Amino acid sequence: MEDATAFGSTDESEQPVLIPIHSDGDLPEWAVLELNGELIRPKESPDGKENPTSDCLVGPGQVELGSVQFVDADPVMVMGSHRLKGKVETLKQPFCVLRKDVDSDNDTTSYQVTGIITKKLLFNQYPKTIMR
Repeated sequence: MEDATAFGSTDESEQPVLIPIHSDGDLPEWAVLELNGELIRPKESPDGKENPTSDCLVGPGQVELGSVQFVDADPVMVMGSHRLKGKVETLKQPFCVLRKDVDSDNDTTSYQVTGIITKKLLFNQYPKTIMR
């Protein structure tokens, strides 16, 4: 038996904390966006008004990033007046997307797997300006 002090604990009464993780079976497959550069939140809306309104806001405190379309199996993102061409890469290790469930009656915490991220859309090329 190994010495407990090797793991930084001398208290033999410490037990590992088990947090249950649940899944409903068939999970949606998601992708993550990877962008290079800096995203600057607009200070005014496209019509020139201070504090952007519904034409670029998605919800309270949220701004629409842009739209992604697939052209010949490659992702193309349009952000404002910029067009970014990307590529799809499969992740070496997938990620789980978890939702925390807290049951205050029983004072327990569990996690629900809501999706799996297996791919990323990589936009690492210099954007092209769209003339409108």
